[in-house]
Amino acid sequence: MNTRLLCLLAGLATTLFAHADNELVIYSGRSDKFVQPVVDAFALETGISVILRSGNASELLDYLHQEAGHTDADVYISDDAGNLQRGSDWHLFAPLAAELTADIPARYRAVDHTWTGVATRFRVLVINKKFKAQHAISSVLDLGRPELKNLIATTSSSNENFISGVTIYLALLGMEPIQTWLQSLKTNIGTEVFSKHSHIVKAVAAGQRGIGLVNHSAILRHLAEYPDDPIELLAPDQGENGMGLAWNVAGIAQIMQARHADKALAFVKFVLSDEGQAMFAAVNMEYPVRAGVKIAPGLPPSNAWKIADFPIAILDQQRQTTVNLIGSVGMP
Repeated sequence: MNTRLLCLLAGLATTLFAHADNELVIYSGRSDKFVQPVVDAFALETGISVILRSGNASELLDYLHQEAGHTDADVYISDDAGNLQRGSDWHLFAPLAAELTADIPARYRAVDHTWTGVATRFRVLVINKKFKAQHAISSVLDLGRPELKNLIATTSSSNENFISGVTIYLALLGMEPIQTWLQSLKTNIGTEVFSKHSHIVKAVAAGQRGIGLVNHSAILRHLAEYPDDPIELLAPDQGENGMGLAWNVAGIAQIMQARHADKALAFVKFVLSDEGQAMFAAVNMEYPVRAGVKIAPGLPPSNAWKIADFPIAILDQQRQTTVNLIGSVGMP
């Protein structure tokens, strides 16, 4: 077990044992700013006190696995379907009642109802308008073109969003073209990668890079704050022959042996309600997974883009192949 995870375990154990008897405990792999407003609204509506513990989604899942069913957590939230399905495969989550997820399309949830997506996001390109006038970009594969050396911005290849995106590209296009693309992309990235999508968007807006590979939500949140910045959202791989946008979900699961199963279920129901769906998605500038829920102002219609035909529940099955490929290329 790595040192970071050991520190996480110690911190969680100390705090959770102090609160577990009377409060709902949520392990969240999303930043507080994207979850706390929903938690606050739930607490206000139900009177249930909530302890929100945020951290790296994969490390929190490993912690749950180490606890072997004796954790004090009641609910797990992740921004990656791969983590959610891994937790399901480890038998960490309780199946949700079928009627609770009946309105959630099957592509957004586990086959056995042990987790469900809450909001969905898409991998797109942020492009400086001056750069757009100079280069015609229509696909993520274009990011490997030689004339784009030192102009491309991405996160570290260890970022879950990067891994999940490449996993989908790999599943749809095959090993050889994606390996070649990654090798070219590595050259065009240069020596600097970014820790957050928001940092990529800022770098492109400042003209430090011409184009970046990010989640759509990062662009829209930036433009909501800085509407005059010279950037645009570009949806790649569209049209009849395009593979569509890579995508992922933020999702939720109830811990199998939750001490407060009734409170956990109440929270899941709240997040999947019209109010919870609209709020969770709006805070993140993502899309509700339930049809008919109003999307946040500034979001394009949910049918505006062609989306990659990929069963998100198998994302984790393909992950190791992607990680091995990224490692063999030596992506930063």
